[in-house]
Amino acid sequence: MEGWLGWLRSDPKSDEAFKNLERVENWLVVLRVVIIHSEDRTAAQTGLFGLLGDVRVQIVPVSEQARLSALFDLAERLDRQNQFAHRQNLERYSVEKYQEGLAHSVRYGLETNDEQTVSKFLKRMQPAVMFRLCTEMCNHSREEND
Repeated sequence: MEGWLGWLRSDPKSDEAFKNLERVENWLVVLRVVIIHSEDRTAAQTGLFGLLGDVRVQIVPVSEQARLSALFDLAERLDRQNQFAHRQNLERYSVEKYQEGLAHSVRYGLETNDEQTVSKFLKRMQPAVMFRLCTEMCNHSREEND
């Protein structure tokens, strides 16, 4: 099975492409996506999605624990208040768990266990969680939408 960076090996210019990837100084790597189902007004009142609720995607480094907690708190509160047709996993993970997941992804993506190579990439990568605001109420039960 080919890793997520395996395409580099099949490209005739892979050495050049790989060197270009190595030049990227900081990578914000989304390891998890959380959808927050809310009305526009509710989202705007929180201030977590911009002053008007118009910044619908928030990518938060896991090192920003206060911001991460505020967004997870909102997701949990809305999850409890609403009759969602499909609930999502809102379990919170430690920074260490995200770091482990990122290291595993890099090893798989580069198809290597060489710690020097993995470490070289990990030094420049930050795990993150993406929170996406959905105002379509698509996840509410049919009774609630009627």
